[in-house]
Amino acid sequence: VYYIWRVIEAAWFKPRPADAAEVSEAPLSLLIVLWVVVALNIYFGLDTEFSLTSAQQAAGAFMDAF
Repeated sequence: VYYIWRVIEAAWFKPRPADAAEVSEAPLSLLIVLWVVVALNIYFGLDTEFSLTSAQQAAGAFMDAF
C-alpha cells in the first residue's frame, strides 16, 4: 500500500511543475492496442472456456510430472 500511495500522491496531490511538458492525447497506435486489450479482457472474462481448458491441461501436465 505504501508504494502505491506514493504514486497516487505524486500523480494527484502534488502541484504540477511549471516547466513540465504539455499533456496531450496518447498516440493512435497506443490507443488501438489499449482498446484491443480492453476488448480481449472483456471477452475472456465472459467466455472462460479457453482459459479454463488451458489451466486444466497445465495442471494435469504438472500433476503427471510428479
